Amino acid sequence: MKEGRLKIRLFGELAFSFDDKVIEVKDKFGKHLVLVLEYLIYHRKQNITKEKLIENLWADSLNPVSALKFSIFRLRQLFEEIEPLKGIDCLKTTKTGYAFNPDCDVWVDIEEADELWKKINDENVTRSEKSIFLKQIIDLMPQPFLTSSTSQLWTMPVREYFTHIHNRSVMMFLEDLEIDRKYDEIMQVAQLA
Repeated sequence: MKEGRLKIRLFGELAFSFDDKVIEVKDKFGKHLVLVLEYLIYHRKQNITKEKLIENLWADSLNPVSALKFSIFRLRQLFEEIEPLKGIDCLKTTKTGYAFNPDCDVWVDIEEADELWKKINDENVTRSEKSIFLKQIIDLMPQPFLTSSTSQLWTMPVREYFTHIHNRSVMMFLEDLEIDRKYDEIMQVAQLA
């Protein structure tokens, strides 16, 4: 495993960076391979069966098993060809399908957002800590979940969930700013939201 950490963003379009070097995923991988990666990354703490992948990504394909095998082969090949990703074993074959390797040291923005949301809703968190977490979650979510994959049915409930978190965080943060009479900040946050 390489030293450093792979960072993956799923808010907006899929984006990778390694040690702050941006990797142009969309240009290098192509649309369908990006869809496979998005699905595996979102479900990275699970083993995804071949059937589930086919159901969600190749429902209309004449030969989905072949398409799936080729896509996984090609993703592994591309991970080895792209310098910052070379040697990072991100894809794992399981008994029933595939997984984004849970041992791969990655930071994923949606996981960070989930953790912040848990902290925000922890009754033991102080008002000032909550305010900091609210600002962090708002900054973390500049765009909705996977904006370039809105046609993928599996993304819809996920997008709704994170849209709810974002909207609720904005409202809570605005209420907090109003209590502190920080009207200039209220205008800035409201405009960005």
